[in-house]
Amino acid sequence: MEEIKETVKNGNLDFFKFICSILVIMIHVNLFAQENQLLNFIFVQVLPRIAVPFFFMISGYFFKKGIDKRKNEQERKTYFNEKIKRLVKIYIQISVLYIPVIVIETIGKEITINTILHYISNFFIEGIYYHLWFLIALIYYTIFYFKTQKYHKLLYVVSIICYVIGIILHSYSFVFRDCAFLKWILGHPYIYDNFRRIITYGFPFYILGTQIYIWKDRINKKILIYKLSYVQRYF
Repeated sequence: MEEIKETVKNGNLDFFKFICSILVIMIHVNLFAQENQLLNFIFVQVLPRIAVPFFFMISGYFFKKGIDKRKNEQERKTYFNEKIKRLVKIYIQISVLYIPVIVIETIGKEITINTILHYISNFFIEGIYYHLWFLIALIYYTIFYFKTQKYHKLLYVVSIICYVIGIILHSYSFVFRDCAFLKWILGHPYIYDNFRRIITYGFPFYILGTQIYIWKDRINKKILIYKLSYVQRYF
């Protein structure tokens, strides 16, 4: 029975992952840009924006699950090393695929030592192509969480603080426009973009995923209580 439940859960999750994969594509396509600006806004800036947080959450959830299933510290280290090797391998393979794209985009442009250093640094910070930041961030989150997981309660608090900072920097920047730090970071787009995405966006949702796994028994109990209370209304 438990295996059947797990299969059903994984099936539902895989379906939602498929939907979110489509939503990620929609973010970069601007499907309705020529037809209707409002519709395009909804399908680029509203509905698809659940996708990336979802992928970060399930990554954190399953990494925490994988760690807890290992019986001892050596097995956990082995699992962690295999996980990082797999993520790095995927990241390098995808980066190699984008090298021809970068070459085509730089045709006719002046290539300087700063240009080369820019791509090298990007490989370790935000990915050699702009949307590969997800993978490099995931690698860093996995390493960081494995090294600090015993402070998971503190991590959860820090992740909330990071998320609030992200809201201030992005959605409510107009409220804090006189803040010296806000003025400084908005004046440095490269630092701003990476700080917002990696520290205040991806990190909180990854940590939330690990916490959901920690809370899973309490969450399941609350769902069960809710279902029972709902049924009782009709009996």
